[in-house]
Amino acid sequence: MTHYDCLGVSRSATREQIDRAYRRAVAALPEAGIKTWLARITGRGPEHLALARAVLLDEKRRREYDERLAYAEQIVWMAPGH
Repeated sequence: MTHYDCLGVSRSATREQIDRAYRRAVAALPEAGIKTWLARITGRGPEHLALARAVLLDEKRRREYDERLAYAEQIVWMAPGH
């Protein structure tokens, strides 16, 4: 799951869209119990959301992240069977 997936935004999302998606996702998190545990292991817990927001709102970190994603996607497409 990418940071974009975590926040439910596209790769072309603006700072405002990222921030709005972060606030919406945090507000939707369950308060406690098994649902919180499930949110964390699926990559949509509070720590994951905060990291995704921090990376995508910082221009330099986002550019580096996007470059790593592009590289990873290129490797997947080069794998046998694609």
